[in-house]
Amino acid sequence: MNTMNNVLIEPIFSPPTNCPECNALLVEEGEYIQCPNTMECPAQKTGRIKNWINELNLLEWGETLIQKLIDSGKVETVADLYLLSIDDLASLERMGKKSAKKAYDILWASKEISLEVFLGGLSIKMIGQSTIKAIMETGVENLDQFFAMTAADFEKVNGVGPTKAQFLADGLRNNKQLITDILTNGVKIKEKVMGNLTGKSFCFTGKAENKRDVLEKLVVDAGGEVKSSVVKGLSFLVLADPNSTSSKAQKARSLGTTLISEQDFIEMAS
Repeated sequence: MNTMNNVLIEPIFSPPTNCPECNALLVEEGEYIQCPNTMECPAQKTGRIKNWINELNLLEWGETLIQKLIDSGKVETVADLYLLSIDDLASLERMGKKSAKKAYDILWASKEISLEVFLGGLSIKMIGQSTIKAIMETGVENLDQFFAMTAADFEKVNGVGPTKAQFLADGLRNNKQLITDILTNGVKIKEKVMGNLTGKSFCFTGKAENKRDVLEKLVVDAGGEVKSSVVKGLSFLVLADPNSTSSKAQKARSLGTTLISEQDFIEMAS
């Protein structure tokens, strides 16, 4: 007697044809399906603001706060962040005046931004800080020089390649008005400073003999970079006891960060 095996037929998946956020016709790029409406899609607008906050390492500006600002209509672009008042922030649900002032102060404490962080935070496809740094290492030092370059110029930089080069050239052109708005609203691009601490980053924690802002100014004046928390790539964590077993110290060690004392730092910076 013949028997027939039962065969389970999997339903065929049909990929979406339109973006669920803006209804734009989706396009295939390699193995991905993407929304091409990069400048107007609500989801991508939100993503760009979140990316800017992440690049600036403003940990206190969580996704919940960003989403509330977007939902309230107070923020639509990165530039809008720098038009917010303390009252604007305090008016958000479950925010409060004290929390609003803290968020406001933290945002403006980072108003001077290095060029690689500034351009890396614009959410240009495939372009992050590492690509911008690679271009800067060839002698490109300011925004005007970036705008003067073509895709062919970018492609000459080792590690950039034709695809990244074109995305960067197009991204700079598409974001020109946004860049102007961000700068007009109070953000400044740091001039490149060469010194003893150039290429090094520092995070300060715990008690210190000198005030925190004094120590941080020493970093900046010597060409270094200040980080507000222990993150991957941090060069030095400065604390009272380099042998500390605190959670922050342990995290720093796990990331390969060197722990030094305040005195060690001052000798390094001088």
